Amino acid sequence: MSSMANPIMDLLRAGLNDVLAAMADGRTATAHEAFASIKPVLEGRAICAALEHLLQGQASVERVADGLYATGGDGQYQDLRRAHQFVVGALSDQRALLLVRFDDICGSPRHEGGLYGIGVITLSSVSVDFETLVHELVHGVASSGHRLLDEGLAEWLSILATSVDAADARRRLNVRAADGPPAAVLAARRWTDQPCFEGLAARPAAAHAVAAITVAQFVDKQGMSAFLNLMSTVRAGRIEDIRGWLDLDPAPTVTTEMSADAQESQSLRRQFRMGDDIGASQKLPCYREAYLRNPDNDTLEVNYLLSLLLAANDPDAEALRAELDQALEQFLTVRGDTPLAYALCVSREGLKIRYAPNFIALNDSFKRGRLIVEAALDAYPDDLDVVVSAAKFEQYTPREYGGSPARVRAYLQRAVALGDDALLTPYLRSAIARLDQGGEPA
Repeated sequence: MSSMANPIMDLLRAGLNDVLAAMADGRTATAHEAFASIKPVLEGRAICAALEHLLQGQASVERVADGLYATGGDGQYQDLRRAHQFVVGALSDQRALLLVRFDDICGSPRHEGGLYGIGVITLSSVSVDFETLVHELVHGVASSGHRLLDEGLAEWLSILATSVDAADARRRLNVRAADGPPAAVLAARRWTDQPCFEGLAARPAAAHAVAAITVAQFVDKQGMSAFLNLMSTVRAGRIEDIRGWLDLDPAPTVTTEMSADAQESQSLRRQFRMGDDIGASQKLPCYREAYLRNPDNDTLEVNYLLSLLLAANDPDAEALRAELDQALEQFLTVRGDTPLAYALCVSREGLKIRYAPNFIALNDSFKRGRLIVEAALDAYPDDLDVVVSAAKFEQYTPREYGGSPARVRAYLQRAVALGDDALLTPYLRSAIARLDQGGEPA
């Protein structure tokens, strides 16, 4: 997993090092000139904003070690240097270019990357311990994009660095891991949308400890080089499910407050078909946790997706719409050619139309949605989810932008003919009646 494999990144890293080295030496004019030459490539990255701020304020920067610079705090960086030496040694001399900022008003410690092997770490200058220093430096030096691997490695090395020996580190981790989720649950997805495994409603410390134990076991068996190669493979392939790579069996079913009850699932499916989002945001956390704890349960995954889609219809639910995009992408990789996959994609385009920031985005979603509807009806003309999703798509598209009441009526009539739900069919009939009277279907 060499960070030197990309010549372009090598040049960029060298340019950034020139900027920081000039700042550390007090060569302000040289630093500005070097930054100007690489700034166009860095726009939008955390390192770009950090360097601009430092250059504008003529802040003091110190070279702490090869590839490691620091600013802020009391200027005493002995612990940071020691932590960096430990990390580089533990990771087989893996290298990165890092800027560490110590800030009096910093909240939680954080690492901001965006470019592999280049990052900004922000820490509190008031209280930061050696364990935290190691943890954040590990994130800066090695990453895979999979939270089990990334948090597991950072947690394992930070505990190891502050323990008497490996056995002591494992004892401490076992205490922290009490009541934590199974490792197979953490390995089943990347968790990029939930950096602290929030959807599990578990203590972050417990989940991180489980991840650390898993990483430690892998390193014990195959070595650190093999683990770093695994991180590189996962990062390059954006691999979601790494249970096979870690020799983890599927997680045993975990009971939760919201199970895959048939009646509850049928009721949620009816809400989806009707476009009824009442109560969805309240139920979503339970549906989410049930699925995340049972990643191989198809029914729980569908319930999660449907409740997420309905909850994402709130105007202020931008974060949920982003979560929906990620969850839907994962669903499509496995079940992309199913009727429900088509229905969900059509519904997502409908949401994009509803909350489009401008006409161009709205028109793009409308065109894309129409194409998906046509493909879905060609493949599954008699699927109720597909047909009602087509109706909702036309219904929620403003007429001036292409929405067709005639299509809505035709799709609703087809849905009535297909329906076998005693509660859904009257709703569909009443929607048709409202259309016939010149009103909206719902």
